[in-house]
Amino acid sequence: MKRGFTLVEIMIVVAIIGILAALAIPSFIRFQAKSKQAEARTNLKAIFTGQRTRFAERDRYSSAIAEIGFGPERGNRYAYDLGPAAGGFGACGAGFLEPRNLPTIAPGNYSGVSADTNRYGPNLGIAVLTANMGGGAGTVGWLVGGARPRR
Repeated sequence: MKRGFTLVEIMIVVAIIGILAALAIPSFIRFQAKSKQAEARTNLKAIFTGQRTRFAERDRYSSAIAEIGFGPERGNRYAYDLGPAAGGFGACGAGFLEPRNLPTIAPGNYSGVSADTNRYGPNLGIAVLTANMGGGAGTVGWLVGGARPRR
């Protein structure tokens, strides 16, 4: 007596697995995108809150992350840059970013936090917080680009 599976049984199992994968993969991709957006939103909200607190205390915004108390956890997917601005938080640009690929961080007056290149490689997204606070009215918006994990 021979034991084993017939070709038809194996084909049915493969077809069922294929159908389940076709249903599950798009949901998983949507979940990943939501988690990436949540990371950026949470950190940008922390920057916004720090800037508003700084303005309430000193009547000016800051382009230094230490002054607003911003310090995301290691392994961040995005670079956050307040930009070098004379006299406060006027313009966003490429400032002096705190490196995240070193075991220790040298003290300095950083304008932002770089993304973790050890984890995500050189093709990183950037999350930029821009503000227009002229005339007493404040508006804040952000732009977030995606990062791909290193393979």
